[in-house]
Amino acid sequence: MIRCEIEGLTGGWHPDRPVLRGITGVLPEERLRVPLMGPSGKGKSTLLYHLAALKWPFKGTVHWDIGGERFRWGGSGTGLSPMDAVSLRREYFGFAFQNSTLSNHLSIEENLIYPLLLRGIRRRKAQTCAEEVLSQVLDQDERKEIGNLLCRMPSELSGGQRQGVALAQAMVHSPQILFADEPTGNLDIHTRRDIVDLALKDWVDKEKDRKLIWITHHEEEPADMGVDYRLFVDSDGCFWERRYRGPGGSRWVRE
Repeated sequence: MIRCEIEGLTGGWHPDRPVLRGITGVLPEERLRVPLMGPSGKGKSTLLYHLAALKWPFKGTVHWDIGGERFRWGGSGTGLSPMDAVSLRREYFGFAFQNSTLSNHLSIEENLIYPLLLRGIRRRKAQTCAEEVLSQVLDQDERKEIGNLLCRMPSELSGGQRQGVALAQAMVHSPQILFADEPTGNLDIHTRRDIVDLALKDWVDKEKDRKLIWITHHEEEPADMGVDYRLFVDSDGCFWERRYRGPGGSRWVRE
């Protein structure tokens, strides 16, 4: 079971100018794919950072139940020590953000195996795992050149390729919760749908007890992911919406 509760969360980047104010809500266990949508600048990325324990809220609490393990923290990190926060992120969470987390001085293979080596996995096994995960975010033609791609440096890749590799890096250690900030934002529509079909949907379905929480501005992406709901985020609240399809077309309706 993976479930999250948010209670009275106020947060942002400056306590005098909070981006989110008094947010309360639940991410239920049965919703394995959670798209975060809403106006630009109204708190989607901020909420993602608070959910992932990358940023402490000013007020309120975040409570995760992950397979029977419970984690709870509030304002300024109360309830979760810095060491516990690091362990939580390392063991359970994966992160794929718009600004690539790839190290420019490491090859693609080295970027992918580094998180596994930190966990004590032997290099040969880590290399095999890295190749398997990377193949999930590549199209058929790119898979034929995967050996060459692994040897290249991040600066030698296109923007779309870097985004795909960063997504593979976020998934390589098999986290239970994957946080992604517009993981397909820099991709053309065909590549975006390939990534959604080949990587993100498959990642959730491959193992039980996984949850994907991702930010998107593409109205059709939840449907591409096989869901008809979204968590709409605004400064003063977040609420679930469901896509309603009727004679006049489709629209989002608050649940």
